[in-house]
Amino acid sequence: MYREVRENRRRHTNSHRQPFAGFALSLFLLLLLASCGSAQATTTTTGTQHIVKSNVPATTKMIALGAQPCPTTAASTDYWSAVVGIQREQNSIEKVSCGHLEGNDTLQALVEVDYNGASGGVKDIYVYDQVTGPAPTKILELKDLYQGDARISGYNTVITREVDWNSSVNKGQSADSVQRDLYREFKWAPGANGMLPVAFRGFYPDLTRYQAETDQQQVSKSHEQWKLDPRQVAQHMASNLLKWSGASQARILKQQGVDATVSLKNAGQDGGTITVTLSRLEGRSDGIWLVTQVDSDALLITQPTPLDHLARNFTLTGKGPTGVSGQVKVFDHLYNEIGSASTTSAGNDATTFHTPVSYTPTFDKGSEEGILALFAQKGNAIQGAVMFKALLG
Repeated sequence: MYREVRENRRRHTNSHRQPFAGFALSLFLLLLLASCGSAQATTTTTGTQHIVKSNVPATTKMIALGAQPCPTTAASTDYWSAVVGIQREQNSIEKVSCGHLEGNDTLQALVEVDYNGASGGVKDIYVYDQVTGPAPTKILELKDLYQGDARISGYNTVITREVDWNSSVNKGQSADSVQRDLYREFKWAPGANGMLPVAFRGFYPDLTRYQAETDQQQVSKSHEQWKLDPRQVAQHMASNLLKWSGASQARILKQQGVDATVSLKNAGQDGGTITVTLSRLEGRSDGIWLVTQVDSDALLITQPTPLDHLARNFTLTGKGPTGVSGQVKVFDHLYNEIGSASTTSAGNDATTFHTPVSYTPTFDKGSEEGILALFAQKGNAIQGAVMFKALLG
């Protein structure tokens, strides 16, 4: 009798619990699914410490690239005449453009000042922050750019163009015959609270971002379509910079998205193989291909590193194969050699060497972009190479 009563009570209790348990389970599953839809997390254990890491990216506000409309006040040349301190007999505000140069949702103004009122004159370039405030803050000043101009790049930097009077194409030329051959780039540096010169990673077929963006416009109009083929870009580079045969054999090792790696073999009698790394301009799917680095087996530069700012006298540390003559070269903004040194390797294997290098740039009013190279040579033929961009000056 007791067993029957207890069994009936258990059945009665379970008959009430089961609907509630089903409801609770459904509610739990709904909450779990909702949490999975809005956030995911993984737990890792380090010793006795449990670390929970969210897999959900933080909300990031997209910042528009390139020149943007200026606020009404900042678009006025009269406004900037007062800020810059224009003397109407001598100079005038030629152009004002705005962009997110500090990488956030605030706008900065690029102001061009023309001294002669003509396209061939001298210009000053300024960049200001707090563009609509009572006292805009100057974060970049470039003076006396002959035939100069500036613009906001597709990477939210300021890129400029001017004449280098002492370059190989301009030295000794009259003012009417000189070419605008020097291109520079400036990027916001929070630690410096201003804009500093930087080096564009690509170095062929264009050495600077200004040239590459101009090139991109031409290629988009169906000119020089070879710049859309990484193999052809690598072959052109080897022909022009390494003086390899135009019949160099190119093989794509990897091409994924906006990056590619090409193996290039010299078809000439002296041989030689290099690996060429390329990227599309500014990550664009239709961007031109730009060589960013060249490498070779058993040849290495450990110091400096790509995009470093090189002093005019520095020490290169590297490795090279025994018995192969090594040459360090520094090239300027026109691909001209402005510094060189020889390396020596000893021993049975690739050996580390330290080589003092000096160079003399033609531009003496600041830094410029250039190339640092280490060549393995047999006679006058380059059999191997390491090349990358650097900031010179």
